[in-house]
Amino acid sequence: MDNENSRNTIIFMVCAFAILIFYNTFVLSPQTKQHQLAAKAAAAAAQQQHAQAVAASGAGSGTFGSSAPVAVVPRVRIDTPSLTGTIDLQGARLDDLRLKHYRVSPDPHSELVRLLRPAGTEHAWFMQSGWLPAAQDGLPDTDLITWTAPAGAVLTPTTPLVLTFDDHGGLKMTRTITVDDNALFTISDVITNSTGHPLTWRSYGMVEQQGLPDAMANNNLVHEGAIGILSGANLKTARYKDWQKKGFADIPSTGGWVGTTEKYWLTALIPDQALSITAKFPVQTDNGVDTYKSGFIGPVESIAPGGALTRTTHLFAGAKTVPALRAYSAKLGAPKLDWSIDWGNFWFFTIPLFAVLEFLKGYIGNMGLSILALTVVVKAAFFPLANKSFESMSKMKKVAPQLEAIKKQYDKDPAKVQQETMALYQREKINPFMGCLPMLVQIRVFFSLLKVLTVMI
Repeated sequence: MDNENSRNTIIFMVCAFAILIFYNTFVLSPQTKQHQLAAKAAAAAAQQQHAQAVAASGAGSGTFGSSAPVAVVPRVRIDTPSLTGTIDLQGARLDDLRLKHYRVSPDPHSELVRLLRPAGTEHAWFMQSGWLPAAQDGLPDTDLITWTAPAGAVLTPTTPLVLTFDDHGGLKMTRTITVDDNALFTISDVITNSTGHPLTWRSYGMVEQQGLPDAMANNNLVHEGAIGILSGANLKTARYKDWQKKGFADIPSTGGWVGTTEKYWLTALIPDQALSITAKFPVQTDNGVDTYKSGFIGPVESIAPGGALTRTTHLFAGAKTVPALRAYSAKLGAPKLDWSIDWGNFWFFTIPLFAVLEFLKGYIGNMGLSILALTVVVKAAFFPLANKSFESMSKMKKVAPQLEAIKKQYDKDPAKVQQETMALYQREKINPFMGCLPMLVQIRVFFSLLKVLTVMI
């Protein structure tokens, strides 16, 4: 019995090491190489564009959606402990963003991960919110508002950005953008009506991707594409392939959130949680490039002469880290932001495993050792069940000669063989299913561990 336990323990540890080797060889390495190649190809151009954008913040002119470089349009610089980039004042579009804490490879001198890119550039990915005419029922292709920013303005966690717009006909807008130390932008709009007649508007928010992401995981282990929590905290997802082929019906909801997710990154729009919205996920093809949009449109709202309308929308753009996402869910009342992480069908295993792994990492400080420690914890948790399995297999070996004798004695009567076999199991108090049941459970647990390792940054 002791030899049996030792043998199975060795097998267990070999499987654990096999998972580690698989993870490093087939999950980390291809992605690292892919990021490195992309970084080398785009580094020079991206650095030049970003430097030009910073130098030209608040100056220049351009057209929304053009393929012009970042520096051609008016821009305001973003600088926080976690983010660096610029905001396009044509539509106040968030379309140039890098993550200071994440690089495209383990090399500390490699490029920062570039999350957002302007329209017209390769792998464009950007976010915006604003206002539509009451009669418009779809997400916009352009935003014609050009906002005015104070000279030399820079958006930081301690210096909000205040933008203004005046059509010189009685319509005035003030937009205040704030950003925290991590990845949350807050956009507060105030529309003032001095036209002498009522105005009707509807708010919107939109994430747009032009073409597929440049670093897709390209496997079935993790979800990438459209995502949202809508209609009573129900998770809605669509992979890019299904999104493009089958489409995505409009979804009415009160509050919730919508966005687009990659393996590690998320761009999400979080409206006022009391607002009745319609979530939309259109896909269209322009010049041979598929354009994916995730967004929402609010209800028609009227502004009386001399009145004002205020609306606040939150934008998340950053890494999918569980503590941050759960903190934002609690702060904003947005349901299940942490479910933007693909926990999989066995979420009841993956979420606890992730929590234990994070706990162990906090004490050990090394992810590899933490994974090995987790296998010991899992082994200990399954020991009573595994012990029953070993006991059952030991009894099965003991009665093996008797089973062979029964088969020989009743070799021409299969029904009698089965009857006598079951009678033998009852006399010896053997449950033949106990030998494989623990293994079936442990397979699911280790698959869940692989899932956790895949989605962790």
